[in-house]
Amino acid sequence: MTVLVMGNIMMMSDAFYPSVVSLFVVFLIWSLSALRVAYKFHCLNVSEHEPVHRYLRWSAMCYFVSWCIAYFVIMLLCSLIFTYHSFFFNPGTGWSLLCVIASVAGSTGFCCINFFLTARLYFAFEGTYPAIRVTTTTVKRHMVVSFIVTVLFCFLSLSYFVLKEQAEFDIVSYRVTAPIGGLAYILNMVNAVSILYQFTDKLVLFSAESSRNNAHEALAGNLAVAAKHCLLGIIGILCFNVLIPLTFVVYVLMPHNIVTLMTTVFICAMLHTVEMLTLFLGFAFNGKYYRTACYPCDSLCHWLLRKETKRRRHKMQALMSRSRSTSNGMEAAV
Repeated sequence: MTVLVMGNIMMMSDAFYPSVVSLFVVFLIWSLSALRVAYKFHCLNVSEHEPVHRYLRWSAMCYFVSWCIAYFVIMLLCSLIFTYHSFFFNPGTGWSLLCVIASVAGSTGFCCINFFLTARLYFAFEGTYPAIRVTTTTVKRHMVVSFIVTVLFCFLSLSYFVLKEQAEFDIVSYRVTAPIGGLAYILNMVNAVSILYQFTDKLVLFSAESSRNNAHEALAGNLAVAAKHCLLGIIGILCFNVLIPLTFVVYVLMPHNIVTLMTTVFICAMLHTVEMLTLFLGFAFNGKYYRTACYPCDSLCHWLLRKETKRRRHKMQALMSRSRSTSNGMEAAV
């Protein structure tokens, strides 16, 4: 028994420094990104449409700050696990309080990023053609789904950290949490894909209309924006809605010990950081970083969207010609 306990303690000691250092690196990346975004937002001169820009800036900053708090608390929780030399322990209300703070902060950040993406979708096309504008019903639907998914994710994190009193979930706990987790990720994936598709599709449609009106400068700018956000959105959805759930599935199937726990936490944190960087690179003031990191993929995405824009433009011209010929035929008949 003594040998087994000493072996577990040695395994924890071997995993302590890589785990804490890795989480500290993740926390540092989030903090530096938040500071740069806050500084750039402060320096921006947005006199026009100030309420719109203020809402988008505050929702984005809330996302960064919430997850910085969450990762800082997660570092404290991991340190407590190693300090008490126990996979799951019950040191008192302090542990539960930290778990609640981490869960609420992470859920708040998740909700804010979804509200930011939905608001950006609405405000980006607010002053365009009526056929391209996003309706308030669509916005409300996306926000309701985002709020439901946020509540589900908050429940999952709280049930895992606060209600867990033993080293492994029993079968009843898995039967309750697994369907809720699956439902949350499915709803979030459908919502994220829908927002990304609408944003890209409407930009392509607006670009086709601009090119039909010989607004070539607007066409180039719209395609560049569409290619950037389409590429970054696909990477973000792949990380958060595909790779992170797969990591959780692997963790559930593996033996539960301190090494598998910390490995899962680190992999999920890194994937989530990559998702955050897709938002970070999407801001206009980070254009040089985006071009450096994503130039080859951006060129391919830009080429595909240009082909789609040309197809849409030819389709619109054909419809206009058909409508014009039909109108002329009716006038001749009269």
